[in-house]
Amino acid sequence: MNILLIDDDEYDAFDITFRIKSLQCDALVIHASSSDDALEEISSRESSFFDVIFVDQHMPGKLGTDLCLQLKQLYVEGSPALVLLTSDGTDTTRSRALANDCDGFLTKPADDSRLRKFLDGTRCHWNPADLPSDLDLYRSYLQSRELASV
Repeated sequence: MNILLIDDDEYDAFDITFRIKSLQCDALVIHASSSDDALEEISSRESSFFDVIFVDQHMPGKLGTDLCLQLKQLYVEGSPALVLLTSDGTDTTRSRALANDCDGFLTKPADDSRLRKFLDGTRCHWNPADLPSDLDLYRSYLQSRELASV
């Protein structure tokens, strides 16, 4: 399994890499510390190289949710699972993640049982507990995204 971990915090990146390797010892984890580094890493690989991409929300330059939307558009088909992995569990972030086509949502520190489900492919979708409680906020993000694409 090939995983791209996009996180600007070195400690968080080390921690999640350690957790992934303890759950799936044969996983190759590649770390990118910014959106630009991640896009460069992705462009240097075959389109089907990554199985899962974990994206932090708050990084310099671009929000993780915006990067996820860009990656969904980049991968026309065969997209890896895009999981927002963030310490920001607010409704705003959950709504943006859902509206920008993230495949899943995981808060830091990641619970190993939930992380395992993303790694084995059984949880690369939205769990009801991860959805924003304010669906009107989600709808407003979705509507603004649709208007921006016109």
